[in-house]
Amino acid sequence: MMSYHLVQPPFEITLRDMSTAALRSYGEWFIAIQQERVHELEAAVNESPQFQHWRADFSPKSLEMLGDWY
Repeated sequence: MMSYHLVQPPFEITLRDMSTAALRSYGEWFIAIQQERVHELEAAVNESPQFQHWRADFSPKSLEMLGDWY
Protein backbone atom coordinates (compact mmCIF):
# COMPACT_ATOMS: atom_id res chain seq x y z
CA MET A 1 0.00 0.00 0.00
CA MET A 2 1.51 3.28 -1.10
CA SER A 3 1.98 5.83 1.68
CA TYR A 4 2.52 8.98 -0.40
CA HIS A 5 1.73 12.14 1.55
CA LEU A 6 0.21 14.95 -0.45
CA VAL A 7 1.85 18.34 -0.16
CA GLN A 8 -0.11 20.94 1.77
CA PRO A 9 0.74 24.47 0.61
CA PRO A 10 0.69 27.05 3.39
CA PHE A 11 -1.51 29.35 1.29
CA GLU A 12 -5.28 29.21 0.91
CA ILE A 13 -5.82 31.51 -2.08
CA THR A 14 -5.22 30.86 -5.75
CA LEU A 15 -1.91 31.94 -7.25
CA ARG A 16 -3.47 34.48 -9.61
CA ASP A 17 -5.03 36.27 -6.63
CA MET A 18 -1.82 36.46 -4.59
CA SER A 19 0.15 39.64 -4.14
CA THR A 20 3.73 39.85 -5.41
CA ALA A 21 5.04 39.48 -1.86
CA ALA A 22 2.86 36.42 -1.23
CA LEU A 23 4.00 34.90 -4.53
CA ARG A 24 7.62 35.39 -3.52
CA SER A 25 6.93 33.68 -0.20
CA TYR A 26 5.21 30.85 -2.02
CA GLY A 27 8.18 30.47 -4.37
CA GLU A 28 10.60 30.32 -1.43
CA TRP A 29 8.45 27.71 0.28
CA PHE A 30 8.18 25.69 -2.95
CA ILE A 31 11.97 25.61 -3.40
CA ALA A 32 12.52 24.83 0.30
CA ILE A 33 10.39 21.67 0.18
CA GLN A 34 11.68 20.41 -3.18
CA GLN A 35 14.13 17.86 -1.77
CA GLU A 36 11.55 16.60 0.75
CA ARG A 37 9.08 16.01 -2.10
CA VAL A 38 11.70 14.19 -4.19
CA HIS A 39 12.39 11.87 -1.24
CA GLU A 40 8.64 11.31 -0.81
CA LEU A 41 8.34 10.36 -4.49
CA GLU A 42 11.34 8.03 -4.29
CA ALA A 43 9.86 6.26 -1.28
CA ALA A 44 6.52 5.79 -3.06
CA VAL A 45 8.17 4.44 -6.23
CA ASN A 46 10.49 2.17 -4.22
CA GLU A 47 7.46 0.41 -2.69
CA SER A 48 6.93 -1.32 -6.04
CA PRO A 49 9.10 -4.46 -6.19
CA GLN A 50 10.50 -3.82 -9.67
CA PHE A 51 11.42 -0.22 -8.74
CA GLN A 52 13.02 -0.78 -5.32
CA HIS A 53 16.32 0.76 -6.44
CA TRP A 54 14.94 3.69 -8.45
CA ARG A 55 16.45 7.08 -7.67
CA ALA A 56 15.34 10.49 -8.83
CA ASP A 57 18.68 11.54 -10.24
CA PHE A 58 17.10 13.73 -12.94
CA SER A 59 18.67 11.67 -15.72
CA PRO A 60 16.65 10.77 -18.82
CA LYS A 61 16.78 7.11 -17.70
CA SER A 62 15.32 7.89 -14.27
CA LEU A 63 12.50 9.87 -15.89
CA GLU A 64 11.84 7.00 -18.30
CA MET A 65 11.66 4.57 -15.39
CA LEU A 66 9.34 6.95 -13.51
CA GLY A 67 7.06 6.98 -16.54
CA ASP A 68 7.08 3.18 -16.60
CA TRP A 69 6.20 3.09 -12.91
CA TYR A 70 3.42 5.61 -13.31
